[in-house]
Amino acid sequence: MALPTRWHHGLRHPVLMVYVQDGVSSLKERPQQKPAKTSTISEFEINFLCDRDDRIAFHFNPRFTESDIICNSYMANHWGQEERCNSFPLGIEEPFQIEIYSDNDNFHVYIDETKVMQYKHRVEDLKTITKLQVVNDVNISSLEITKKNVY
Repeated sequence: MALPTRWHHGLRHPVLMVYVQDGVSSLKERPQQKPAKTSTISEFEINFLCDRDDRIAFHFNPRFTESDIICNSYMANHWGQEERCNSFPLGIEEPFQIEIYSDNDNFHVYIDETKVMQYKHRVEDLKTITKLQVVNDVNISSLEITKKNVY
């Protein structure tokens, strides 16, 4: 999904809100079936991508099997140092809301209106962040890109 051309330029606190209605289900389950509660691999990613190259400015990756949230950036053809958040308020098959705010210094991540982490920007020119990618095991009920005051 392409972000609005003024995603960061001119916005004091741009925010991405991802609403998940049915939660995360097992990779082995079909969407039409009610997912079984298992310990099989379940994760998803939200990536903020840069224009005209393969940089990932912010990689947000909750890993249910590890009860960990991994964040990183991919620049100059390699991953940077991982940052881990051990606060894991997500449950398989449980609905949740993720809000990711950006200011001039950090991405701020809220899950169900509780701040769980912040991630320092590793991309210098924030205006180059132009695309959003959500992949893997998540059923999104809605996605919104807006301007909102930080909590």
